[in-house]
Amino acid sequence: MDIYNTHIVPLATMYFISFCKYYGLARDHLLNIYATNKIVKIVTDNSYLTYLQLYCFLIGQKMEPDCMPWISTVWLESHPDRVTQTLQLRENYTHNFTNIITADLFAPSDKAEYANQYFSRVSTDFKEGQLNPIVIFKTETIGPLDQREEFYIVRRGGYSYDNVSFERSNAKFLSVEYTHPDLSVPIELKVDKTWMFIGNELFTPTFVLRLLDYQPVMHFFDKDYVVKIMDDNCAIFTLKWDEYMVLTKTGYEIKTTDESAVLVERE
Repeated sequence: MDIYNTHIVPLATMYFISFCKYYGLARDHLLNIYATNKIVKIVTDNSYLTYLQLYCFLIGQKMEPDCMPWISTVWLESHPDRVTQTLQLRENYTHNFTNIITADLFAPSDKAEYANQYFSRVSTDFKEGQLNPIVIFKTETIGPLDQREEFYIVRRGGYSYDNVSFERSNAKFLSVEYTHPDLSVPIELKVDKTWMFIGNELFTPTFVLRLLDYQPVMHFFDKDYVVKIMDDNCAIFTLKWDEYMVLTKTGYEIKTTDESAVLVERE
């Protein structure tokens, strides 16, 4: 026991501290090479992308296009004969934008005139039988390459809009969980800061199913689901099939399909 306490424990502690030190130095050095060497960054990013594509293909998980900006039109199709999903997600991507079109549509501005016009046109182009449609834009902020941030703009389909915004909302979520009577364990949904922009309409049925289809856990989906959310003030609330959320500057509004709203503000 004396040998253990006087020799082995101090030696193991010394090796562990040394390992943490050199691991941190090596990690910082490699990250610096990645950030400053364009060739290394391209090779690393492409290798990681190839790995993700192979992984998603093997497990049957959906994956967003790598190139930005893109626009996605998403809707539900009814399949009452199915067991795990009586509603199936359908999605079409468009990402053939020239630099000029991209600058007009996605360059941050107070009015976002062209983005509103294009968004409204795409939003009202859904056909009969395409249930609960939504439109999603994804792009990145303009600036130096190492300072750009990806973000989404999402709206319900079937409406004209004049409120497309490139300004962040103060809303934050600590956790988002999907629950269903046929699931024994909730599924954690990833809704990070890339979705937190003023006017975004989140957690419609199509939005929820899309989140589920882009993660690896098997799931059941129908009108019986409940989404449980904890915000940054530790307030817990739920959203059902006929409810969704609209982000505001100071927080969010909980709405139902009859357009009634409950305002929740965040400092």
